[in-house]
Amino acid sequence: MERCRGTAAGRYLRRAACILVSALMTGCALTPPMPKVAQAYAERGQAKLAVDRNYSGAIEDFTQAIEFDANNAGAYLGRGMAYMKLGDADSARKDFREAVSLNPGLAPAVKPFQ
Repeated sequence: MERCRGTAAGRYLRRAACILVSALMTGCALTPPMPKVAQAYAERGQAKLAVDRNYSGAIEDFTQAIEFDANNAGAYLGRGMAYMKLGDADSARKDFREAVSLNPGLAPAVKPFQ
């Protein structure tokens, strides 16, 4: 985080952390979608998936994104890809189906995996 200080990335991460801490401190039940927090988790999950190849960590982040916004089709897609990388085809297909149900435009992207 120190390397991000003063950069746009650092400001973004601090803002996402503040939103998350605020939600936790207020005892927010997270019933309403929180798309900004969900997007922060989804983006971190994507980095873990594509850059770090930390598939288990990516699944954790995508799952958090889904908990904050159950309509985040990209989080389902990313989690499905991470499950595929770990060899869990059944979980991957389930997430791919959910992603397509939320965003039918994703169907061509997941067709090879179904």
